[in-house]
Amino acid sequence: MTTALHTIYAVDIDSTLIDQVTDQNVSPGISQILRRSDGQVYPTFNAAGQVAPSISFSTQAIATALGKVGTTGFALASGNPAILFFQKLTEGATRAGASSHLKMTVNEGIIVPRRITADANDASIEYDIVTTYDGTNAPIVLTGVA
Repeated sequence: MTTALHTIYAVDIDSTLIDQVTDQNVSPGISQILRRSDGQVYPTFNAAGQVAPSISFSTQAIATALGKVGTTGFALASGNPAILFFQKLTEGATRAGASSHLKMTVNEGIIVPRRITADANDASIEYDIVTTYDGTNAPIVLTGVA
């Protein structure tokens, strides 16, 4: 069995490409409701109580990121979504060919800066993308292969 691993290598916010991504986390944010009755070992009811996907990433392209997002955040909407580019990793952590990368779109939400860190070697800024539902599209949409 093989598992395809992908990592964020850039985020496009309103036609501004933020690259130099050093850390990432993509969470579906699913909280389950599990119910048992009469002392049963296994749940007899299972449902999604809440689905709140979120994405966080850090970048060393601080000037580019702050120039677009600023210090107060940036609203994402249908006219200016966030497009995330994911590179496929191969064995040995090298990158696969160009036709195997993924592109995902966050149609509505907000991107907010969380923390800027710096030391003698480098500096980075951490962002959270909080998704919302625009009434039509899923919060995170797989939009194709990049």
